[in-house]
Amino acid sequence: MIKINFFPSFPANKFFSLIGLMICWGHLGSAQVTSKNKLDAELSQGFDKASDREVVDSGLPNSKQNLRPPPKVSSNSAPESAPANSPGSGLSANETLKKDLISTNKDGGYLYKVKLKERSKSALFKATQISPPEIVNPKTNSTYKSVYKNQSILTASGLYDFSPIKSFKSLSVQFGFGFGQVLGEGVLGDATGTSSKEVYTLFVIPVDLFVSLRLQTWARQWVVPYVLAGTTYYGLIEKRNDSKGPVVSGSLAWVGGGGLMISLSRYSQRSSFIMTNDYGFSDLWLFLEALAAQSFASDINFTSSQLSAGLTLDY
Repeated sequence: MIKINFFPSFPANKFFSLIGLMICWGHLGSAQVTSKNKLDAELSQGFDKASDREVVDSGLPNSKQNLRPPPKVSSNSAPESAPANSPGSGLSANETLKKDLISTNKDGGYLYKVKLKERSKSALFKATQISPPEIVNPKTNSTYKSVYKNQSILTASGLYDFSPIKSFKSLSVQFGFGFGQVLGEGVLGDATGTSSKEVYTLFVIPVDLFVSLRLQTWARQWVVPYVLAGTTYYGLIEKRNDSKGPVVSGSLAWVGGGGLMISLSRYSQRSSFIMTNDYGFSDLWLFLEALAAQSFASDINFTSSQLSAGLTLDY
C-alpha cells in the first residue's frame, strides 16, 4: 500500500481534537480573576502573588488572549522571557506588563495585548456541485444527458494552500483533488433511445491547480472576499456492471471565480486563543464559492458552473 502525504506538515491529530474543542466551546466558563484594585497593586509590587492567575482575551485588533499567568518577578528583577537590560527591550518588567495591559472587563478580568499567529499554510475541505457536462460518444451518439439523465455531479475535495511569497501572504497557490460519481443506464443503439439493462457508473476525479488572492485589509477581518483562477483536469472512469472493462478519459478546463470566507474563530477571542496556542491553528473559516469552467475539448465538454461550500483551516 502506498501512503500519500497529501497535506505536508498538516497536524491531523490536532485538527480532530479541535473539532471536539468546538463542541465544548459553549461550556467554557469565564476566568476567575482578581479585581482592578488588586491588579494595580500587583503591577506596582511586581506580581509577587500572581502566579495562579488566568488571563482572559484582549478583544482588540492584532491581539489575542494570553491564558498564561504573567511572569512572577520582584520589584528589582525582570521576567526571564523579557530581561530588563536585554537588547531592544527598553522597558523594565513592570513597565512592559503595564504597557501590554489594555483594560479590565466588567468581571474584573484583565486584558493584555499580544501578537496573533500568522498563517503560513492552509488546508481546504469542500463539497462542489458541478452542472451537467456535455459528453458525446461519437460511435454510438449517446450523450451524458441520455445515459445519466442530465444529473449534476457532486464532488468532495481537499486542497493544500501555501504562500510562495512570504512578504505577500494574501497571494497563495492551491492544489488538490476530489472525487464524485453518478449512476446511469445504458441506451440501446436504435433510434428509440430505449434504456438497456446495463448500469453505468461514472467516476469523476477533479485535479485542481489554482492561484488565489485574499482581499484582507486588517488582521481581525471577519468576512474576507477572495478571487481565484487556474485549471482543473477532470479525470473520468466509466464502468458498467457486465464483463466489459472500464473506459478511462479526461478533460482539461480553465476555471475562475471567487467567494467569501467567514471566520468561525474570531467571534470569541478566548476560543481563538485556545485554538492557536493549544492546537497550533491560526484561523478557521467557512467559505462559499462560485466558479465557472471553460473546457478545452468539445466531445468531453466540462464547460460548467460550480457552487462550493467548505472549511478552510489556517495553520
